[in-house]
Amino acid sequence: MRPGLNTGLTRGRIGLIVIAVVAVGLGVVLPLVLTGGGQGPASAADLPGAYQFRITYSDDDGNQGIIDYWFRDSKERTDWQWTDSGQPTEVRTLISDGQFDWLYIPTGNGVVIKFTRGDYSNPRASYLAPFKQHYYGAVTEEEMLAAAQSVCDADSDCKSVGISGHETIGGEECVAFIWTFNDGSTATEWSSTTRGCLLKRVYRVASTGKTTTMQFTNVDLNPTIQDERFDINAVAPGATIVDMTGN
Repeated sequence: MRPGLNTGLTRGRIGLIVIAVVAVGLGVVLPLVLTGGGQGPASAADLPGAYQFRITYSDDDGNQGIIDYWFRDSKERTDWQWTDSGQPTEVRTLISDGQFDWLYIPTGNGVVIKFTRGDYSNPRASYLAPFKQHYYGAVTEEEMLAAAQSVCDADSDCKSVGISGHETIGGEECVAFIWTFNDGSTATEWSSTTRGCLLKRVYRVASTGKTTTMQFTNVDLNPTIQDERFDINAVAPGATIVDMTGN
């Protein structure tokens, strides 16, 4: 599903207004996403201390995108190239280095907006959530189903979850789970039977019949991620920095 507009009230709300003024002067369009909202469903199992993956997204409305994600300890980075139907492609990098959040907008010579950590929430977080929440680890299918049921039980929108079959995705044997929600919408998820990680997800909206598809590739659950991956100076050398940490 597409992420909704988050309207949580933090000091980031005031800061974003200032940022918008600065951004307009630099010819930049910013997504209006603020910190706040609920915690979401519980996770099935704990992910390792370092991992990475890529999402390739498409839907029936012609929207498409690629998201690359890296996590190590308390640091994370999200790169995305996103094209909504009929719109120009949006390219962004968001880095949380453990102290600050950095939003890099590679327009012209580049603009970097610096936030106090937590003042700006990731506008692609809802796409990352299924991989994080539906990771099971190296367990049996029965244990995976039990964990999935626990996640469903913790989600007020979830009606049921069950195993619908098996399929090979990206060269890996997968078990398919079908999630049914209270409004009749469904999500079919294919998870690796050996690694317990999500490799494909198809969501169908009951009211419209439209679907969204996410493929998860480049999945590494034990990568060596260098410090430079989370260093804004290495990612965007020479970019103009707009410091919002004092607002």
